[in-house]
Amino acid sequence: MRRFEDKVVVVTGAAQGIGFAIARRFGREGAQVVIPDINEKGAVEAAQTLEKEDIKAVGLYCDVASKKSVDAAFAEAEKRFKTCHVLVNNAGAASETLLLDMTEEEWHHAIGVILNGTFFCTQAAARLMRKTGVAGAIVNIASQGWRTSKPGRNHYSAGKAAVVQFTRSSAIDLAPYNIRVNAISPGGVATGMSTYLLDDPAKMARYTSHVPLARLGSVDEIASVAAFLASDDASFMTAANLDVDGGKNALGSSLRIGA
Repeated sequence: MRRFEDKVVVVTGAAQGIGFAIARRFGREGAQVVIPDINEKGAVEAAQTLEKEDIKAVGLYCDVASKKSVDAAFAEAEKRFKTCHVLVNNAGAASETLLLDMTEEEWHHAIGVILNGTFFCTQAAARLMRKTGVAGAIVNIASQGWRTSKPGRNHYSAGKAAVVQFTRSSAIDLAPYNIRVNAISPGGVATGMSTYLLDDPAKMARYTSHVPLARLGSVDEIASVAAFLASDDASFMTAANLDVDGGKNALGSSLRIGA
């Protein structure tokens, strides 16, 4: 099934991990994929990998925390592909610093990428969609961190919570242009950021004891939900935030499977 035949899809932060899986999923369904990433070399290499799979793709430098950089990336996308049908705001920032030790720079970096980047890219994509008469779709990658947190993640959790609310409010603003906006809140996913679990069976067992499906998710499982939300199969969905966490949120952090 090729739901995105000849559509133009922009996936930020897609040089690796969840973002790359999302870009590949859209490409395999017929999309032309634009990969803006602060890691320009990684973005170009990701695009080259997709090209080997007969997916039309281009990697671009983009610092989503900079409006100037975002506008330049979308100008290049317009130059090459004329429009944008789908935007996936995937670029993120993660670090762990306790509140009393956090610097102003750390705070602004996280909020700049997670929240400001989502705003800048959404605005640029929506303006291009409106200009070219596209009934588009925007998918924001949030996190279960918007609902719960852990030590040292104040900036991350605050940013992701803001992304969830931004999803709702921007969906209202963009509805008159037939542009839908939805979010995904992944739980634990097997990526390079979860090596602390993947490399430690005891930690993995403790974590998955709080997940009804008793495992981590895969990047492809997140990608499939992103493709669904952006497709006509979700044509009456906007302002939604989907939990893709193996049921962890429903169980609650204080309970365990079998307890």
